[in-house]
Order: sequence, then C-alpha cells, then structure tokens
Amino acid sequence: MLQIEPNTLLADGGTSPASTLISIIFFLTFGGFGLILAINPRQIAERFLDLTPKMLFGFAEGVEPRIARFVGACAALLSLVGIILEIPVALRS
Repeated sequence: MLQIEPNTLLADGGTSPASTLISIIFFLTFGGFGLILAINPRQIAERFLDLTPKMLFGFAEGVEPRIARFVGACAALLSLVGIILEIPVALRS
C-alpha cells in the first residue's frame, strides 16, 4: 500500500499543503528565537550563553554575547527568506 509522506512532491511538482504549513510554522518558530537573540531583551543572549557550556563542549565557553546576537540575526534573516519562499507555495495549494 502506497502512503503519501507529508513532504513528498505531488504530481504537479508542488508539495502537499501539510508540509507547507509545517515549513511555515518551523520558519516562524526559528525566526522568533533568532529575533529574540538578536534583539537581546533582558540580556537573554548572556543567559543563553550561560546554559550552553552545560550542554555543549568545546569552544562554547569562548563565545561572547555579541556573537550569539549575530547568529540570532542570521537565523531570523534565513527564516524570513524561508517564509517569503513558502508563502507563494501555500497560496497555490
């Protein structure tokens, strides 16, 4: 029996509406976390970096808050690009 996975291509070359919705939700969540790190309300970048050495190993102790803010801004920018690319796909399906 053939089952359709949520992210498989349809016959017309597009993706299923479920995978498009999941992608948009992922990009919104990813962008939200990146934007919070980039804006840095209540010194959240420092708090985030206080948690990382406990969970990660290696060079996590040498990272400064401005690097975390830059990474957050990049994540927010990439998620914005992803949302811009996914909205026309969602409108077509």
